[in-house]
Amino acid sequence: MRVAKSLVEVASSLEAGILVHHSGVLNPGSKTSPSEGAACQLDALEELAEFSRPHGVRIALENVFSTERDQHRLTPSQVADVVRQVNHPNMVALIDFSHAYIDSTCRGLNFLAEIAAMARSRDTFMSTIRLVSHVAILQVGIP
Repeated sequence: MRVAKSLVEVASSLEAGILVHHSGVLNPGSKTSPSEGAACQLDALEELAEFSRPHGVRIALENVFSTERDQHRLTPSQVADVVRQVNHPNMVALIDFSHAYIDSTCRGLNFLAEIAAMARSRDTFMSTIRLVSHVAILQVGIP
């Protein structure tokens, strides 16, 4: 949490207004159950949203995808649910379409339904949907 709060302060000093934050992850073999992880993440996001208020920064919770089998990450529709549960003016959702497509394809989810779940509630989510795309760069042998 200390790092996340520091990033809010940096964003505020830069007058950025939005800080993109990825949802959490539970790796295979974790002793934490998905329900315990979800409760911990919800508490942390509520704290972070409240911390960001006086700094004039909104936290944009971005959907990501699993990178290994049996890794637990939130689906795009679950990200939408978490933002609704946080229910704070300084917490919004950021749709990453490429992440949503990868996640939906790997999990056998309906891509359009997942995106619709994130975009459905306009008063909770950012009014302007930003298309986010990433280029992966492999770093081999670089310390």
